[in-house]
Amino acid sequence: MIGTIVRLAVALALLHAAVRVGIVASKYYRVRNAAWQIVVAGAEVPTDRLGDEIFQSAAALGVPLERRDIDVRRLRDLTTADGSYTEPVAMLPGVTYPVDLTFSVEASAAQARAVKELQGLTR
Repeated sequence: MIGTIVRLAVALALLHAAVRVGIVASKYYRVRNAAWQIVVAGAEVPTDRLGDEIFQSAAALGVPLERRDIDVRRLRDLTTADGSYTEPVAMLPGVTYPVDLTFSVEASAAQARAVKELQGLTR
């Protein structure tokens, strides 16, 4: 009986941790995708403004990404955005583990034109 209770408690703790990690992973992929969309759409937008938009998007998703941790640069027709942040993950109730996450996205002016053309076809 006690062995079953212990096994059940361990299984629930593992399930809890897996769900929490899954939530963090989902937010990471959502913010990375949002950053890519902003970079693609902003081929002619100043890089400072792109960084601000990425920051606002991350905040809307509940990602603890600070503006100072976002670097957007443009070299000719290639725009790159990098970001890094630490997300605390509650592995167990009362036990938090910090997870360091980084992303890097890039888009060329040609990609931006192709996306705009595709958007025009679907309307």
